[in-house]
Formats: sequence, structure tokens, C-alpha cells
Amino acid sequence: MSTRKKILDAMYDLVAEVGYDKASIGKICDFVGISKPSVYYYFPSKEEIFTTLLDSMFPTIDYQRDYSLIVDRDGFKAALIELGNSVIGGYRSDEKRRRVLAEVSVQANRIPAVQERQATATKRTMDALKDILLHGVEIGAFSDSADVMLYVQILYTVLEGASNTVAQGEDIDEKAVWAGIVELMFK
Repeated sequence: MSTRKKILDAMYDLVAEVGYDKASIGKICDFVGISKPSVYYYFPSKEEIFTTLLDSMFPTIDYQRDYSLIVDRDGFKAALIELGNSVIGGYRSDEKRRRVLAEVSVQANRIPAVQERQATATKRTMDALKDILLHGVEIGAFSDSADVMLYVQILYTVLEGASNTVAQGEDIDEKAVWAGIVELMFK
């Protein structure tokens, strides 16, 4: 494993354990077994380590790989439900990830670069959802008059809400909510 990857893993583990503010460069060095200059060779600051880590924290949806070959309404609906289940399942199954995501929400209010990375991830996710839903219109899963952008916003809001309820440890069945929203879109 590369030193850069070890630094990112250390930041992930430390943020999950003690939060961003207490995840110092010194603790990262101790965790990885390197000196401070070695960390600064790869990253100019603790903030840069954290924001780089965020790039891997948000789901990436590959429209071309996952949806472009689906040509029927039922298959499309099933794939859309599975998309939500997969993303939400990733939130639920990893306690560290939940803690790091909660910390990301806190730090986005304090660190402009974190807020920018979140905005980029939001745009990337919404663009992918738009491509997926436009494909749904092309194959007849939705009518030509379907408000695709409204559907994109609804689906994104549900995913974002699921991230928050999971991070807060709330007793909500996010997968059932997702499936319910998708079902309503197909009525």
C-alpha cells in the first residue's frame, strides 16, 4: 500500500475515532509510522488530507455501466431500487463511515474546501441521476412529460436524508423509504 493511501486511511480512522479537530498530523504520523515532513510531501495540510479523503466518501454512479443496457420498465425500476439499496447499505454497514460522514457534515459548515467538495459530489450525483432518469424516459419507463429534474431532486434528497439519518443512528428504514419513493415515481 502506498504511503499516500496509508495517510488517507489514517485520517479516515482518526476522524472516525476522535473527529477531525483531534486528528492531528502528529497522530497521523504515529499511525502510519512516518515523519511530519513525509506527510507534507504528499499533502500540504491536514485540510487537504481530509478533503482528498472526501472524494472517496461519496457514491459514484456509473450511468453507462449500470443503466444504459436496461431496456424495459420493470428492469429499470428494479435497478433504480437497487441503486438506493446499495448506496444506503453502504452507509448502514460501516460504523466508521457513519462517523466520518457525520464529521463531514460538521466540518462543511467550518471549512470552505469541504463544502466545495460536497457541492461537487452533489452535482456529480445529480448529473448521474439525471442521466439515469432520462434513459428511463427513452425506454418508456416514464412518460415524455415526466418532470425528470423534480425526480432527480427527490431522489437526491432521499439519499442525502438517508445519509443523515444513518449518521445520526436514527431508527428509520431508509431502504423502504427509497423503494416507496421509486414506486410512487412509477405510478
